[in-house]
Amino acid sequence: MQGETIQSFYPLSPLQQGILYESLANVKSNAYSQQFTCSLIGRLDREAFNSAWKEVVNRHAILRTSFVWEGVKEPIQVVHRYAQMQTRHEDLRDAPSCERDAKIESWRRHEEHAGFDFSKPALMRVLFIQTEDNRHELIWTFHHVLFDGWSMFLILQELFAIYESLRENKSLVLATPRPFRDLIVWQKKQNLSAAESYWRRALSGIEAPTPLVVDHSPPPQSDRIPQFDWQQTHLSSTVTTSLQTTLRQWRVTMNTLIQGTWALLLSRYSGNETVVFGGVVSGRPPTLQGVESMVGLFINTLPVCVKCPVDIEVNRWLVELQGQQLEMRQYEHSPLNLVQRWSDVPSGQPLFESILQFENYHKSMPLEEMGKSIAIENMRWFERTNFPLVVLVEPKEQLSIRLLYDTDRFDAQTIKRMLGHFEALLLGIADNPHQVLGDLPLITPEERQTLLFDWNQTASKYPQDKAIHQVFEEQVAHTPNATALVLDDARMTYDALNTQANQFAHYLNSLGVGADTAVAICCDRSFEMIVGVLGILKAGAAYVPLDASYPDARLRLMFEDAKPAVIVTQQRYRDRLRDLAAEVVCLDAACEQITRQPRENPECTVDADGLAYIMYTSGSTGRPKGTLIPHRGVVRLVKNNTYASFGPDETFLQFAPLSFDASTFEIWGPLLNGGRLVLFPRRRASLEDLSRVI
Repeated sequence: MQGETIQSFYPLSPLQQGILYESLANVKSNAYSQQFTCSLIGRLDREAFNSAWKEVVNRHAILRTSFVWEGVKEPIQVVHRYAQMQTRHEDLRDAPSCERDAKIESWRRHEEHAGFDFSKPALMRVLFIQTEDNRHELIWTFHHVLFDGWSMFLILQELFAIYESLRENKSLVLATPRPFRDLIVWQKKQNLSAAESYWRRALSGIEAPTPLVVDHSPPPQSDRIPQFDWQQTHLSSTVTTSLQTTLRQWRVTMNTLIQGTWALLLSRYSGNETVVFGGVVSGRPPTLQGVESMVGLFINTLPVCVKCPVDIEVNRWLVELQGQQLEMRQYEHSPLNLVQRWSDVPSGQPLFESILQFENYHKSMPLEEMGKSIAIENMRWFERTNFPLVVLVEPKEQLSIRLLYDTDRFDAQTIKRMLGHFEALLLGIADNPHQVLGDLPLITPEERQTLLFDWNQTASKYPQDKAIHQVFEEQVAHTPNATALVLDDARMTYDALNTQANQFAHYLNSLGVGADTAVAICCDRSFEMIVGVLGILKAGAAYVPLDASYPDARLRLMFEDAKPAVIVTQQRYRDRLRDLAAEVVCLDAACEQITRQPRENPECTVDADGLAYIMYTSGSTGRPKGTLIPHRGVVRLVKNNTYASFGPDETFLQFAPLSFDASTFEIWGPLLNGGRLVLFPRRRASLEDLSRVI
């Protein structure tokens, strides 16, 4: 640096330090490269416009600033007496109209990713693209380390004012702005001890950033060049006016409402009652005279910690949040790196992963009205950051909400839903501002239509007037020789299973079993178990599964509650069940008597509304509870449903105990649809056995 070219030098603000560090550490990301683009309609005096830019740069020290970070104790910013801003002109008047937009976007992206040399001023450049005789596209690219959005507006306001005076050859007197250095001097005088006490109290109990939940895990940092995109929505002018009217009655600002709504959205997504996100504050201390006309990086990003109890009314909650925000304003100058250190969030983790910026800039006139001889149209801002999600809100006649997001972390569809949820919460507040937070709607009308109707088109025809055994008998008539059961090397056809179940049903009828009768069954997984269950149903009764491993007291409770007339079991369990007061039929011991029964389907008057089985729950109160399941419920579960594929080509493994309701699906799914049911052997299963059988 040559001494005669240096006007002054001084330290960086805390935010400048953070931005410079991030920019140097991740050069390829261009995280803080910012852009403003617009169309200039009218006959542009290019020489006057270039001169206007030079005058703006000369007026503001921050625009002539470079940075030194090597060989110094801490980084410094150096103000040069003169700085030449890069200005480039391109002419597309002869290019085909169909190619112009693509070429302009290509140049814009190139400017965005071209980067800056922080050791040389000025850290901004302008590209003019002439597309017609009376139309230019302006692409202004600058680094965020220089100034914020408020300052950008001041620069544009001065630029067009100077341009118009030069074009008309009129004198223009502008007040000399205070240099950005005055803010640094003010910051150095602040006592941070009170700020530390405030932030430790405000962030007490916060040990991790609020999870975004709907994002993806980012790829490894070393392999990653973040790409950003954005989506936008607007509230209607009617809703915006309604919210403004309500907020005035409560003496609450729109910024407070937006911060509260974003907090509530994060709370709903994460399940946390208390959430933390970053809030962008203006950082312009009212005690610093002339601060509103100063150009530089004044803003600060600080944590906003919000509790969202579901039972508090919206108006009371927002009034309390407004008070919290007013208290925080006293500590807007707190450096974020120190605030992070004062929190309980471990070093190396971010304090928050989303930031909200309410763009309530001080504007004496709309941008569109700045050019007198030229019209300013199609204004756009392109912002980049090292946070994966940024919420940008502008309080226009129609409240504008824009989400800037890292495309590696979020899908476009996810962001679209997020905007819809944000809008739904605001609409809910506008519709009924006195309801409690827990009642505010989150889903959009489109999502409600999808959830309640589009995804609920599950109606299908099924034999709703038939009992389980009747549907089975129809399947037997259709595929009598198909394999119904498999156990190790043994197989049984549909016809054989039907015949044995018929004989057992006739046998039960001979014992007095019929409609409105319960029959307990306690069997291992076996052909006998399936024959027993199907035979009980064909006899007109309902089966009650018992598990021999249950404690005696539980078996007695179930037995006394269901009052089965007969217990169907196998000889190995006869002694286990001898204390239960009912006739015991052992399928294996009574085999000869059963096989002498008729083979035809018994006449059974039980229909679809009849009781099929009684299944006992685990009993959360300590006492098992019986659930009564009708035939129609089972038939609906497995016939012509819309969630599982059943058919003659399907094979199902029967693994669950008969006393567990999963067995209903496993047994009747294949048997009522012509599939094969493979029974897992009686022995205790190991993973190796399960793998082998499958």
